[in-house]
Amino acid sequence: MVWPPRSGKTAAFPEIDGAAWFDPATALQKINPAQASLIDELMTRI
Repeated sequence: MVWPPRSGKTAAFPEIDGAAWFDPATALQKINPAQASLIDELMTRI
């Protein structure tokens, strides 16, 4: 797509091709290690 608009430059943006639910242990294995604290925080709040 052309981005920024009317600039004449093209850019590609990755799309999400799927989503799934995981138990916390599996999520910690699959998630980006830098985002693992998100799962830990979620588990303390529920």
